Amino acid sequence: MASSAAAGGATPPAPETRDWAALPRDILSMVFLKLGPREVMLGAEFACTAWRRAALDEPALWRRVGMDKCHKLWRYVKMEHAMNLAAVERSACQCEAFKGILLAPDLLDLAQRAPSLKTLNLEHSRDEERSIEELTEALEKFPLLEDLTIYLPYVLMKEDDDLLGYICHACPRLKKLVVMYASRLDLECNEGEFSKQPIDGGTTLMPELRSLELYQVDLSIEGLNDILDNCPVLESLYVDGYFNRRAMDKDLRLKCARVKNLTLPSLDRYYEYSSDQYDYYSSEGYDDNSEDDSEDYGDSSEDDSEE
Repeated sequence: MASSAAAGGATPPAPETRDWAALPRDILSMVFLKLGPREVMLGAEFACTAWRRAALDEPALWRRVGMDKCHKLWRYVKMEHAMNLAAVERSACQCEAFKGILLAPDLLDLAQRAPSLKTLNLEHSRDEERSIEELTEALEKFPLLEDLTIYLPYVLMKEDDDLLGYICHACPRLKKLVVMYASRLDLECNEGEFSKQPIDGGTTLMPELRSLELYQVDLSIEGLNDILDNCPVLESLYVDGYFNRRAMDKDLRLKCARVKNLTLPSLDRYYEYSSDQYDYYSSEGYDDNSEDDSEDYGDSSEDDSEE
């Protein structure tokens, strides 16, 4: 009975098939934007001819290159590098944000292919003695650059100690700047063999800079004064490394009070490192048991008014 019913019953309809290649171009572009350049180049554009054409013919898909997650393993670095440069080529000079590892010649090439770049997150590989000079020459070719992050995992030559000044001169319209110098781990050396990058001055006028971050630096009093004098609208300053805050005078403290978010290391390079010394000085106030460091910062304390 059951078998005859099954035999004579209606066949269930086949599931409706969809022609994904016929998706409207605007819908497909929205999907590709969600995926990001890397996922499009590694898979989506190979689905069919229509998708491949959509990926190649729409420069807006490639305005932000390298900003999505990528492989950290060294065997993938060359692949990511090649993909990023190919993506910039597809942007048809419309790329606005780039993140990646570049040699000095690659950066000059990027300047030609992405003249409208506003955000650059760069790990700079040193391949020749003139690489710092070429770096600053290339940066001058990004007239619209507003947000710059540079990571330098190598020791600078003595003549390149004023790199911060070079960058400021090359990119005077920056609004955010992050410079990460090489750490002890980058250089694979012992603590006693490692010296942080000195920052003693050389900053040129940065009329629009609002945020500055410096990592692995030895900031002097002169260097801090120079930064504050040449960055009139600075709202955020973060410094990682060495700084002798005990040498700050009243005038410098008043300058610091104008910075809304200020973080300075309290560790001086002449003091032996210990975890309890490595606290940070902030414009929002700090705790310190030393009487020498208990000077008022900005406005005077109201503690005496209660007595």
